[in-house]
Amino acid sequence: MTRRVLSVIVLLWMTASVWGSDYSVKPVEFPNVKLKDGFWRPRQEINRKHSIPFAFEQCEKTGRVDNFRLVAGNAPKGYHYVTPVFNDTDIYKGIEAASFDMAVNPDPKMDAYLDHLIAIVASAQQPDGYLYTPLTCGDKTSKQVKDWTNSERWGLLARSHELYNAGHLFEAAAAHHIATGKNNFLDIATKLADMLVKTFGPGMDQIQDVPGHEVIEMGLVKLYRVTNKKEYLDLAKFFVDMRGRSDLRNSRNPNPKAMYGPYSQDHKPLVEQDEAVGHAVRATYYYAGATDTAVLCNDEKSFDALKKIWDNVVTKKLALTGGLGGTPHGEAFADNFVLRNFVGETYNETCAQIGGSYWHHRMFLADPDAKYYDVLERTIYNALISGVSLSGDHFFYPNPLASHGGYVRAPWFGCACCPQNLMRFVASLGGYVYAVENNATSGDTLYVGLYIANQATVRMGDRNVKLDMQSGFPNQGNVLLNVAPENEGEWTLALRIPGWATGKPVPSELYRYVKKDIETILSHPPKITVNGETVPCDAKKGFVFVKRNWKSGDQVKIDFAMPLVRVLCDERVVDDRDRVALEKGPLVYCFEGCDNKDGVFNLIVDAETKSLNPIVAVRPALGDSEVVEIDAARLQRNENGEIQKQNVRAVAVPYPVWGNRNDGTMQVWMSRNENSVSLPPKYSPKSTTSFARPKDRMPERLKDVHDGLVPNENRPHVPHFDWWPRLGTVEWIRYDFEKPVTITKSSVYWFDDTGTGNCRVPASWRLTYLDGNEWKPVDLKESFRYGTEKKKLHEVEFPPVSIRSIRLEVTLPTDFSSGLYEWTVE
Repeated sequence: MTRRVLSVIVLLWMTASVWGSDYSVKPVEFPNVKLKDGFWRPRQEINRKHSIPFAFEQCEKTGRVDNFRLVAGNAPKGYHYVTPVFNDTDIYKGIEAASFDMAVNPDPKMDAYLDHLIAIVASAQQPDGYLYTPLTCGDKTSKQVKDWTNSERWGLLARSHELYNAGHLFEAAAAHHIATGKNNFLDIATKLADMLVKTFGPGMDQIQDVPGHEVIEMGLVKLYRVTNKKEYLDLAKFFVDMRGRSDLRNSRNPNPKAMYGPYSQDHKPLVEQDEAVGHAVRATYYYAGATDTAVLCNDEKSFDALKKIWDNVVTKKLALTGGLGGTPHGEAFADNFVLRNFVGETYNETCAQIGGSYWHHRMFLADPDAKYYDVLERTIYNALISGVSLSGDHFFYPNPLASHGGYVRAPWFGCACCPQNLMRFVASLGGYVYAVENNATSGDTLYVGLYIANQATVRMGDRNVKLDMQSGFPNQGNVLLNVAPENEGEWTLALRIPGWATGKPVPSELYRYVKKDIETILSHPPKITVNGETVPCDAKKGFVFVKRNWKSGDQVKIDFAMPLVRVLCDERVVDDRDRVALEKGPLVYCFEGCDNKDGVFNLIVDAETKSLNPIVAVRPALGDSEVVEIDAARLQRNENGEIQKQNVRAVAVPYPVWGNRNDGTMQVWMSRNENSVSLPPKYSPKSTTSFARPKDRMPERLKDVHDGLVPNENRPHVPHFDWWPRLGTVEWIRYDFEKPVTITKSSVYWFDDTGTGNCRVPASWRLTYLDGNEWKPVDLKESFRYGTEKKKLHEVEFPPVSIRSIRLEVTLPTDFSSGLYEWTVE
């Protein structure tokens, strides 16, 4: 065993056997688990060969490296600081990802490049250890630098990201030291950490405050594990406990006693919290770090609070894909049972899924229950890995569950937190497969949490155990585990029984399978054999514990049925009433327009009464994903505008691979009856749409005004068009028909986002039609008026008029903009 691998095993967790000094269960670290499956291993190779080098190239091109050079006085002539103020972390996370990869795949060229980067970072560190380039660069030309920092250190902790940057530096430095055995980056980290220990804390001469954006807590704990300096753990616990304590604040912020509120989980002390709130990345980083400190410092009250928060997420705030962060407003957790689907209405930021995965895993290590792995598995196979393209060089920031088209992965972002976050997670994924518990009472237990094909070496008591797992996951449920301890002995193998294999998609009632599919699942229960002998599947906390005298050559076979099943949602989730989704094993499925040429929003998937008659086929172009074809129905209008229903075959693909072929439509939650189907209005489809000042808005938004969608009880949030940022002006939107048409009525449904945005119903509006070169108003019938009330379809009628062009003219309210969900003419 190499020194590098040994260092990882010994130092990354250094877990003890008693809860209160450390986690009772410790993971088998990723350098000892070599993935070899057809889903994750190719992604790790692409991550190593393409994604990580690409990210460093982008950091060089976009000034993230030059920001450090600017502080050191050797930036290119005329260079100005590049924001956001947390750009430093893109380099830190890149170093962490590369370090994780080098721990498994030594790379002298990458090793030398990291030393080069670390030297540049070191050149920007101040003599006392302070390291935050926005404040020390001396460049005040950037508005964000001026607005988000203060001339004094720690003077604007609410948004400066000083401690956020430090937290990611600490994580990266620990990873680099462990992977390489070098101290060059670790020395930078400990110099900064030592300064923080002197600066923050409960002492009279110390600052008593917390950062707006968490991650310093996890970073300090990782640094503590590497250095064994308890003051780092103490400071992490201080930052966790100080949140929500305005009575103890003694900061340099403009208002020393001010708290940042729910957005930053700073509305009440952790021990009083029971709901996941605020910015989802900040929250999950905080909950993960707080789990660390609760366990390491034997704080059972804090851990009890974290269990309540976790239960709140899983029972009320978890997307079917495992996504966290249900609203784009503040990139935050939405209210209970508010789980939306479309681009622009939900968020599910990639970073939040990574933070959530850190948290789920830590909760399991503290409380060995398979329910945490059920959510972890759902997240990593769906909402997390969907954040990167199959080619490894395009990325999603939000991960919606529906799109009207035009939403594509980007090659990079101005705020580029997600790409490198994905890279560091994927590189270290092997560390989530196994975990070991050493207990003086019950003996040694090896937990199998994920069924990813791998080869591993695990330390069990006084022996090494070699494992060779063959697995069909995520496409097939067959698992073969060859066990080869270096000497035989008694210990326990704990095999996770996924909730989906027992008829329960999540450990709550938020989602459920339809009755017919539960019957199918229960008729094919999981089957476990050891050396051909059947083992009873009596699970405790989601695990089957097989205790025996294990010897080399022992073979464990597990068979999980993986039928295609239908999922329903809690009725309190209004957006998904009358809807159904598909799953197969750990994978959520979605429907894309490129596979269903007549659309996905007018499809109906039967929820209960009959079989879907699925046909499964492997599609190499989608990373050998299994694509399914099912029975469905489609609603369409014929040439006369009449609605017709026909039986069709529809195609669904695994959610993590959607958007890899084009930028078309996509939907996870499908209509299960005609009430929730989206159909275009009855007017001629051979028309074009235009509007005033198209440069202000994306032209593709025009389709939203004639997509047939208006809010209702079953579908309260639908796409819209608006004139923002125009305020108080007269605007218009127009239909031009291919040939003259006769119209007699029109209807409008106004968009109003009072409380969350700047659109209100218009001050007034009218319809005009083009007569020669003159726009003339239509002559409304006496009983009709141009209504502007919210949450209402406003219909007007007028004597028949033959037109080629009609225009909706809108006077925006003073100081506000306006918008509309739908405009139809008949």
